[in-house]
Amino acid sequence: MAAVRIKVEKEGQGRNLGRLARRALLAALAVALVARYATLDPSKKRFIKHILKQVPYMPARYFA
Repeated sequence: MAAVRIKVEKEGQGRNLGRLARRALLAALAVALVARYATLDPSKKRFIKHILKQVPYMPARYFA
């Protein structure tokens, strides 16, 4: 019975490690995107802002 309990705990640790790795990857990606955006010139920043404003309406435009 103790072996089953240890196995379950180890599986849970693996899941937590996977979640931690996924969160770390997403955080690193977010930091990289912010750093890249900070280096853009004003006209490219303006273009990205306008594109991001349109994102909520794009699914209806292409899939409706």
